[in-house]
Amino acid sequence: MDWPDLLPSELDYCLRLRGYELVLGTLVDHADGDVVRFFEAAGSDETWAVEHREVIEEILAWLTKEYACGRLRHRYARRVVETVHQHSQTLVEMLPKDVGFSAKRYLTKGNSLMYASQSLFFREVIEREYKPDKKILWLSLEEIPKDVFQIVEESVNNGVVQDLWRLELKDLLRVIKRAGAWDLRGLVTQVAEVIRRYVDLDNGMKILRIAYDHSLPELMQVTCEAVGSVSFGVNFFVTDEAQRLGVEITEFRARNEEMLHAIAPIVWRLALRGKTSVTLEHKRLLPELVHLHVLDLEGSEAYDLELIDELPPLTDLNMNACSWLSDAIGAHFLQHQPGLQRLHLNENRQLEFETYRAITFMKGLEELYCVYCGGLTDGFLAMIARDCPSLTRLSIAWCPQISDVGLQGLGHLRPNLAEVDISHCTRVSADGIQDLLRPGHRLRKLVMTDLPLVSEDAMFDAVALSPTLKHLDVRGCGATPAGLSSLRKAKPNLEVLA
Repeated sequence: MDWPDLLPSELDYCLRLRGYELVLGTLVDHADGDVVRFFEAAGSDETWAVEHREVIEEILAWLTKEYACGRLRHRYARRVVETVHQHSQTLVEMLPKDVGFSAKRYLTKGNSLMYASQSLFFREVIEREYKPDKKILWLSLEEIPKDVFQIVEESVNNGVVQDLWRLELKDLLRVIKRAGAWDLRGLVTQVAEVIRRYVDLDNGMKILRIAYDHSLPELMQVTCEAVGSVSFGVNFFVTDEAQRLGVEITEFRARNEEMLHAIAPIVWRLALRGKTSVTLEHKRLLPELVHLHVLDLEGSEAYDLELIDELPPLTDLNMNACSWLSDAIGAHFLQHQPGLQRLHLNENRQLEFETYRAITFMKGLEELYCVYCGGLTDGFLAMIARDCPSLTRLSIAWCPQISDVGLQGLGHLRPNLAEVDISHCTRVSADGIQDLLRPGHRLRKLVMTDLPLVSEDAMFDAVALSPTLKHLDVRGCGATPAGLSSLRKAKPNLEVLA
């Protein structure tokens, strides 16, 4: 008897079998996943697979039924799919056809494992309708055109569609909408790449709206890249946090204004640079930003105060290094955004009581960044800690007025606070670190570089008692190799930067 050339060593027990008809039963009786491992090896050896077609067909029939009945893990089913795609010319015809599709003027049969493991839509339908005693499950998809379903069929079976490049833009959009609705991410990605060559300034905004309306971040990404390569003064991107549309404006031009008005209702993140934040075009644009969540004004040179009232409720506001931001303006701005979850005020030394008091009304604030904020005092910090109980991340590095008293005031946040950066707060001593790490804290990350008043022994004694800390940055604190070695032995799961 001959065996696949790529048979893994953990399946060597198959070599003792005296007949191929014993293969499946033996594999099933052994370790979980051995049937899949054997199929990967046998299917990859195309010569062996063709010569022993009956073995491959029996294995595929068993895998298909097990997955349909919920007994085969999804990750194993995906490995089966990958093997079929890599050797589709040989293996597709060996798949059992246990599911039928009735599309518009088109009848076809396919394999339930191939469809269900690649599409949440088909998985849910097949799980709901599947009956083990039924030879074939027919699904009615009468609203789906023949040409669209044939492309879906080729993608499901082969992993790629050969002639997509021949289609016109309108047909590609029909296909990608259907692929998105059925959660066929591989097909969505392939079609999006073909659409890239059609995108220009005339149709780009329309395609972005389609990508938004049909939840197609892959299409949004390639469209942003294509439009960005030919536009000036405006950049488009897909946000990391929500896979939504982001726009950065560096210069308003007549053509840019037309584009921005076309997609304003779907913009999630807006970044305004230079003096763009005070232009007439901006005033006309703001009322249309109905889904804006994130406003980034970092480094902007001016802002029209009349526009503060025009902004929709935001979740994230970045006003780092804004030269126009006075204490009064900061307070006025924040009073109109009590629902903020993340606030960035870095490099604004001019901010004082009014701004920090406005922060206390943000009961849902989760992240606050005040690096290089010289006006932040112990009293202001304690006031924020008392009135913003949802804070989980706090950065107050390079704030010269913060001392042990300020860290003691963070006690109200102890149950929720997960990350703190107190680097270069030169008035902080070991007492402040001990207050920060008192029993009951939930800190997972502590950055405390360049703290001259904190000794190595006191610092590591406090850290060693922390049950939750996973990341510690003590660069510039004079930590010795011996001290670090001792700490790592006491806290082997703690990542230390020194």
